[in-house]
Amino acid sequence: MSKHAQTEYIRDLVIARLRAMPPDMSVSIGDHGDYNPEQLIKQIQAGSEIGNTAIDIELSFLRRMPKLAHQLGQA
Repeated sequence: MSKHAQTEYIRDLVIARLRAMPPDMSVSIGDHGDYNPEQLIKQIQAGSEIGNTAIDIELSFLRRMPKLAHQLGQA
């Protein structure tokens, strides 16, 4: 997969996950403030700093998910 295709895939994945959230949910993006899913989708589509930060946060969560699932299974 090319770098461009990988970037598009990740962007689409994050957007799909945001669309699955309740529309009135609020997500805090550090010092940038709080956003609802639709606002974040627009930021991602625009390629803004906020959108890129949202992608980074989501990727970090997804990478940690197997470890979190393992930890919950041991509780």
